[in-house]
Amino acid sequence: MFPTFPKPLALGALLLALPGLSFAQQGDAQARCQSGEGGFDKQVSACSEVLDGQPDAAARLNALVRRAGAHFRGGRTDEAIADISQAIALAPDNATVYRARGMMRNARSEHELALADLDKALELAPGDTGALRHRAQAYQALGQGDKAVADYNAILAKDPGYASEFKPACLSLDEATRQLVLVNWPACDK
Repeated sequence: MFPTFPKPLALGALLLALPGLSFAQQGDAQARCQSGEGGFDKQVSACSEVLDGQPDAAARLNALVRRAGAHFRGGRTDEAIADISQAIALAPDNATVYRARGMMRNARSEHELALADLDKALELAPGDTGALRHRAQAYQALGQGDKAVADYNAILAKDPGYASEFKPACLSLDEATRQLVLVNWPACDK
């Protein structure tokens, strides 16, 4: 018969048995991955250590998302999208990872691909204002102002405080689309 341990002790024993990092090293790397202290490269390195330590699925997902964010902030969008795509493979029902990849693809002017990710994010989490905002930006970049306005309207209906953040996007709309927005948000006028 195997001895029984309280759950925290059993988890610690399991982590110590994993190849790669010791329990203390795994905790330290996880903390550095979470905090982002020391800049993008150090966060990428710490998150890579966590991933090399073969953590559970939730820790792996978190490390991939954080490493993707560090890559993205560091201007390494290919690596960021590769990591966030791995996160999507781990958690295909997680709207946040689709929203993140959509935002990254928008930043690379891959607006059609961004729309697919943002539509999936909104399918999983209807009304997600972040996904709506990024989708509106993709629509706007693709010249689909009416769809951008519909998403901005949905955001403002849910969160009227967003109006001040919305103004720069509103002012960048073409004149005909901006006139549609003015019906609901006179503050968008120049």
